[in-house]
Amino acid sequence: SRLFYLQLKDKLEQLGLKQVSGDPAMFTYHKDGKLQGIVCLHVDDLLLMGKECFKNMVPLQLFNMFKFSKVEENQFKYLGCQIQKQRNGDICLNQNEYIRNIADVD
Repeated sequence: SRLFYLQLKDKLEQLGLKQVSGDPAMFTYHKDGKLQGIVCLHVDDLLLMGKECFKNMVPLQLFNMFKFSKVEENQFKYLGCQIQKQRNGDICLNQNEYIRNIADVD
């Protein structure tokens, strides 16, 4: 997984993304001084979000370089959090299922 991270980090930086200081698992993409997209990593799970210029460039480049077993949009689960994009663009986060499945501590 370390090798994957290093290869992915290199590719993201080649695409113009910058690693967030203090969080080696988060990268941002800016264009004309404005935030256009974010990539979050957890081991081999990626969360990509952004405006059209980001979505038209970054994911396509990553898909050409790496094999992804599953790509989901608009409604999916990421690290125990249910994420749903609403029609108006709002993002809803829900961890109810994750919370229900937490084992009691004796």
